[in-house]
Amino acid sequence: MKNEVSEALLDEVKEYLQVTWHDEDSRIRRDIQRAMTNLQTIISPALTFADDDGKQLLLDCCRYIRNNSYEYFQQNFLEEIQSLQWKEAIKERVNDAKSNT
Repeated sequence: MKNEVSEALLDEVKEYLQVTWHDEDSRIRRDIQRAMTNLQTIISPALTFADDDGKQLLLDCCRYIRNNSYEYFQQNFLEEIQSLQWKEAIKERVNDAKSNT
C-alpha cells in the first residue's frame, strides 16, 4: 500500500526542512512516502503519523533522506524508534484483547 501525502503534510515537512520553493515538491513527496514506508517497516505496519512521536520521526527521517544520510538515521534515532516500537506493540495488544472479549 502506497502512503498518500496530503498537502498539509507536504507543507509541514517543507517547513521543517526550511524549503520555501515549490520546484522540489514531487521529490519531497517521494521522500515522505519513502520515510513512511521505512518507518512502518521497522516499527509497525499500523503506524500512523498523526501523533507527535510518529510525526517527529517522520520529519527527522525526511531530513536524513534529503541530506543523503539515511544510512545513519536508524543508529542515531535508535532510542526513539525502540520507544515507538513498544508503544505500537502495546496498542496492538490492547486492540487484540478488546477484540477477543
